[in-house]
Amino acid sequence: MVTKIKVLVVEDIEVFRQNIVKHVSRHANPIAVSNFEEAKRALLEQHFDMALIDINLNGEDTGFELLKLAKRKNIFSVVLTNYDDSDYIATAYKLGCNLFLTKDQCEVVIEHVIKGRISEELAKAATPNATFEQMDIFKENYISINKLITTEINLLKARMFDKRPIFLIGETGVGKNLLGQLIHQSLYPNNNNYTVFKCSQYSEKDVDSTLFGKITGIENGVVAYDKGLLELAQNGTLYIEEIGALSLSVQKKLAKALEEKCFIPQGASEYNAITPISIDFQLIASTSDNIYKKIEENLFLASLLQRIHTITLEIPPLRKRIEDVKLLIEHYFRNGIDGTDINNISLGSSAIEALCRYDFPGNVKELKTILLSLSLKKFGNLSVEDLPKSLLHVYRIYTSFNDSSRFATDDQVKYIKKVGFRKFVDKLESEVVKDFIKKHGHAEKAYKELRINRHKYYKIIRMLGEEAKLS
Repeated sequence: MVTKIKVLVVEDIEVFRQNIVKHVSRHANPIAVSNFEEAKRALLEQHFDMALIDINLNGEDTGFELLKLAKRKNIFSVVLTNYDDSDYIATAYKLGCNLFLTKDQCEVVIEHVIKGRISEELAKAATPNATFEQMDIFKENYISINKLITTEINLLKARMFDKRPIFLIGETGVGKNLLGQLIHQSLYPNNNNYTVFKCSQYSEKDVDSTLFGKITGIENGVVAYDKGLLELAQNGTLYIEEIGALSLSVQKKLAKALEEKCFIPQGASEYNAITPISIDFQLIASTSDNIYKKIEENLFLASLLQRIHTITLEIPPLRKRIEDVKLLIEHYFRNGIDGTDINNISLGSSAIEALCRYDFPGNVKELKTILLSLSLKKFGNLSVEDLPKSLLHVYRIYTSFNDSSRFATDDQVKYIKKVGFRKFVDKLESEVVKDFIKKHGHAEKAYKELRINRHKYYKIIRMLGEEAKLS
């Protein structure tokens, strides 16, 4: 049985300090202090399970020093501040804080945090070797050591406790859906109401009724009504995948619903049943589009973006965090992929090196597909020669660069690293075809000397257009 945890509350403003103590005392034993000296003495002389530390004490940011001391004693530390500032947040997490809260969040969140900490202590009692870091749902499930991603996720965790809309941006396959699920599990650990709407899977005429519901008639004075996802997500999470695919009319209706926190179902006016339905859920939206370009092209409403991007997390593609590839491979061999064990194979060093050099246009999803495919077709320890041909070709080009007799220039290598091998090849083909046509002044003569597939050749010419300068 775990006794009540002991919490140090460091806050110089008396009214706010008393308010925190009131909330903490419902679930824990608070010790409250008002200045740096008292807090330092308490940390040095007493044991605490948790510390709530105001960064700015009596006009100075001495809370950072207290945070360092608390972390040296392995105390779960929550930073409090009036400033929702990225520099403050980055500094706090760099020093090891477990959670960052602005003071306007604190009253709403603090009991949730305390109860979570108590649950952690109970779990530790059952598994003494467990640590907070091991129990972090994001670290356990979103596998990355990329500094940009870990910083972004820390910023996300610091800000996501009061139902602020969250907007996830990243290419297809980077793990936006997984992050959405983890956010929901973190916010609602005992709530399975996670509602997903995949915009691209619905025709335009079905989107409205799917989101907002539809009144289909009235029988004996009772409204016949098919509930929409906005209502089904009540008191849970609504995840809208690829929100950029919504039509402008649906975007406008959704923006209005989010602003007013209510909506009217489709068909309401037809049956004179115009009673607004209130909504209360955590919204998470995602896109693989350049949403700002879509706004410029009048394909996405700025008013909707304003209502969905209170918290924005941009996820870099796998080719820009290649340090994660080996880590992900190890994770999938240890834990399987989407419930499928792949331990019938293992990868030799050459195969792993080849995967680490690949640019993964399909991102993490493509890596999973490659590993699953290999486990279905192969058995035992695999070398680079067992990898898919497209990937193997890229690897051979890269390894040829390490040969002293290589023909690729340093600039070409840099260009490949910047844009990827496929774009390099496309550019090389276009430049060579253009030069040969210019040299011969005739497309057919150039074709014969190039000894290229005819279909491929004329495809390149069509892409070049006027640049081909055919005579």
